[in-house]
Amino acid sequence: MNQWLWRSLLSLAPLYLSLPAWAADPAAVEQLLTTNQCPGCDLSGADLAGANLFGANLVNANLTGANLSGANLGNATLIGQFNRG
Repeated sequence: MNQWLWRSLLSLAPLYLSLPAWAADPAAVEQLLTTNQCPGCDLSGADLAGANLFGANLVNANLTGANLSGANLGNATLIGQFNRG
């Protein structure tokens, strides 16, 4: 690689390293998926794509960065503060 490319890559490294790392609490994800009840849970960064969350209680749950693509959120309770960051 030429010198310009190396400099470009190295200048972007601090930006990549400073990105937030979201990691959902695995116990909270399991609780939600088995009971549909997870008020106040930390679900930040959780992969809930395609999950059946019909009627789920997500009051005050942190859903920052969660993947809810294709999730069924019909009649789910989504009241409260979702992004605490």
